[in-house]
Amino acid sequence: MNNFQVGQKVVCVDDRYGAYSAYLIGACMGQGQVDLYVKRGAIYTIREIGCVHRCAPSLLCVRVAEIKSDDEDSPFAAARFRPVVERKTNISVFQHLLDEVNTGKVMGWPV
Repeated sequence: MNNFQVGQKVVCVDDRYGAYSAYLIGACMGQGQVDLYVKRGAIYTIREIGCVHRCAPSLLCVRVAEIKSDDEDSPFAAARFRPVVERKTNISVFQHLLDEVNTGKVMGWPV
């Protein structure tokens, strides 16, 4: 199931270089190109969805805008990412407490 959209921010949740990853790096990206790989916790922007990885054609893959190379533009398994949840910070409760302190409504606080 694909929950991604082009332009969506995602965070990498899996940057392991296990047996499967080592196979992909060795077979497709060549040695010494690990800098073209994703890093756990980093935020990326989806630029393409559903691309086919030449070493794993049945794997749902994505390409990210932040990683591009003239030599190699291998996609990454979509399962390595999750959507970034953007939450607006609501500080109204703190503003309310500050207002109470400033007006002397909180006992024990100087006005």
